[in-house]
Amino acid sequence: MWFAAALVATVVAVMHLVGAGRYGIFANELYFIVCGRHPAIGYVDQPPLVPLLAAATQLGGTNAWLLRLPAVFAAIALVPLTVAFAQLLGGSTRAAWLAAVAAAASALITAMTAALSTSSFEPLTFTAVAYFIARGVLRAESRAFWWAGLIAGLALEVKYGIVFWLLGIALGLALFGNRSVWRSRDFWIGAAIAVLLVLPNAAWQIAHGLPFLERTQRQRR
Repeated sequence: MWFAAALVATVVAVMHLVGAGRYGIFANELYFIVCGRHPAIGYVDQPPLVPLLAAATQLGGTNAWLLRLPAVFAAIALVPLTVAFAQLLGGSTRAAWLAAVAAAASALITAMTAALSTSSFEPLTFTAVAYFIARGVLRAESRAFWWAGLIAGLALEVKYGIVFWLLGIALGLALFGNRSVWRSRDFWIGAAIAVLLVLPNAAWQIAHGLPFLERTQRQRR
């Protein structure tokens, strides 16, 4: 089963690493670099992690290939994670192969990870949060909720969109899951870890009058 993950992940790595520097830096990527060169715990239109990552990759000078490495690693890591999820859910070796190929061959995921953006990490972080919550529920591994909270908190420092994913998981657990999850101390510890990680950025947004929400409302008009 893990042979499938290793083989497909290697193919993904080669394809992304070969292509990462073959086209110029996009406007959004340049914007991330500029933002990251003015370090802050928050920005008007996004959390801080992607800008800081973008700027860190360019410390030695402008390099498109290095700029996209974080997104490439996200694409590679998604493959074994998807295989592990298939295994957790009782999938066979054939299911593992199908899961690995699906994670690698998705056109949308490939597009999201071909360049650095706040969306590049969504497939990986969304899947990882669901995976660790599933481990906590299906295998009663309560410490898995800690990892889910850690990843959720980091994801919130990348893009706020995971809030809707978390709400969907919470609703699913409330309606169809084991109610004992809500009485688990480790579940709430995981939630607290996520809150603590996003707290600095949330405080920045509040201190500056919630500019992200204001900008979002203006775009909808």
